[in-house]
Amino acid sequence: MDWRKDFEVGVKNIDDQHMRLVELISIVERTQRAEADHAELGRVLKNLVEYVIEHFAAEEQIMEKISYPHLSRHKALHADLVEDVKKILLKLKSGKQISCDEMKAFLESWLGDHILSEDKKIGEYIQCV
Repeated sequence: MDWRKDFEVGVKNIDDQHMRLVELISIVERTQRAEADHAELGRVLKNLVEYVIEHFAAEEQIMEKISYPHLSRHKALHADLVEDVKKILLKLKSGKQISCDEMKAFLESWLGDHILSEDKKIGEYIQCV
């Protein structure tokens, strides 16, 4: 996955963290393409999940600080996204295969859709207050 200019929400801290998430997703994709074993892919995905949780907490702090009106809904979306990734980790731990295409589509739509449909609203809100 590559960083795209349209992923920018206009909040430096959030944009920097989103860039890091794109890097981590690229690492997951490279690891899977290299046909790494389940344990290695699991470690890479675990790093992604840990960073996602850290990012979501930072993003939620920013939303709290600016009294973002959709904070509770956004937090629920974050929780759902984390659970989706954890399910993939559990699938891998149980020895099930996940195709490269399936993983790539999930991660790219997960991050891209969330940034473009939800996180952009944070930047728009900040510009209005």
